Amino acid sequence: MVLVLGLALRVQAQALFDGVQGTPPSGQGWTFLALPALASETFANGAARLDTTASGSIFAGWSRVSPVPLDRNQGFAVEMEFELQSETHASTNRAGLSLIVLGADRKGLELGIWTNRLWAQADSPMFTQAEGVETAVIGGWRTLRLSVLGDAYTVTFDGVQVLNGAVRDYTPFTGAIDPYETPNFLFIGDDTTSARGAYRLRRVQLQVGTPQPPVMKLLRGSDDALELTWDAAGGVSRWKLESAAALDGPWTVQDVARTELAGEVRVSVRTLDEARWFRLR
Repeated sequence: MVLVLGLALRVQAQALFDGVQGTPPSGQGWTFLALPALASETFANGAARLDTTASGSIFAGWSRVSPVPLDRNQGFAVEMEFELQSETHASTNRAGLSLIVLGADRKGLELGIWTNRLWAQADSPMFTQAEGVETAVIGGWRTLRLSVLGDAYTVTFDGVQVLNGAVRDYTPFTGAIDPYETPNFLFIGDDTTSARGAYRLRRVQLQVGTPQPPVMKLLRGSDDALELTWDAAGGVSRWKLESAAALDGPWTVQDVARTELAGEVRVSVRTLDEARWFRLR
């Protein structure tokens, strides 16, 4: 008999901004910066507001360093609840509202937000539009979640995954203002002089922790071998396969060859005629 286990999700969630507290982000650990000083943050009805539509030359937004390290191997996610009221851009590679999330090794993603599109900033060529998705962003409160695990990111919009790809490394950029050298860095706002936007922000939440392993499937392979498969998200070597004769262990790492086919990791193992447990961790 062979039994397959999953592991519990261990996640720490922390509010980085909550409009219920009655103060803007600058009163809750964020730094507000506007260059030139033609824009300012305001706060009303439980939400902060930023408007850079007065001039295309305005660079303004909220930034901070995460209160905990953002380890890509462990996984992390930033979720924000916002209302986009307007956005215009003079370049297809710029956005009036952007979200930047960089891990402890300074790799992560900058996400451009238009009224009708979400898209990733590439790192080669630097700061050009990469993968994106057409979706209605303007018109009411929206929830956007940017998650990073290993070398991959995913974007969930109003509870639906809409975008995924590889994390980026923007550290080769040089400029008078260069946030991409800062580990564990977060930014929300207008970071370009080629676009404008007006938006309200109601909540920002950070989640870090060990993600749940994918579900394993069990098949009978050739020569009475067992074939275990699981989703390859995060890479073929992301998870360790362990086995034990009893649920309370001891657990032993199964050092077996792995292959990837159609987005799944596949391994073949042989077991004795006894109960055997398998798990990923």
